[in-house]
Amino acid sequence: MKSRRKNNKIGKIFLKLFQLLVVLVLVVLIFVVMRGIYFRIQDERNINKGVEALKSEVEKFDQENKDLNKLVEYFDSVEFQEKEIKRKLNLVKEGERVVFIQGSRGSEGRGVINNDEETDNIITTHAAYYYWWKYFFGQ
Repeated sequence: MKSRRKNNKIGKIFLKLFQLLVVLVLVVLIFVVMRGIYFRIQDERNINKGVEALKSEVEKFDQENKDLNKLVEYFDSVEFQEKEIKRKLNLVKEGERVVFIQGSRGSEGRGVINNDEETDNIITTHAAYYYWWKYFFGQ
């Protein structure tokens, strides 16, 4: 009988150790699963942040693209081309004259006026090509 009680005690000890081992394995498995879930959630958050950053960058580039398209449209306009021709080549339209007005401080300003405007104390000039023609061919 003693041996049965002893075997019974040993069996109970092994049973308790087995239960402890099972609980320990379950705790480790739960920890591993929770850790995996945590890292997946973190990765998803990082991906969402990256997506938001890229969306804002796309919106910024879209706005820049719209601004550049407006600038291209302005450069293609007749108004801009006339302005640049007048500024860079010193050319004028028919019916306009280039005038230099002496200011109060002795500085000169350049302007274009129509022929029908009154001009008092204004020194009128011709387009630049006129003076080059006179310079080379004289008259």
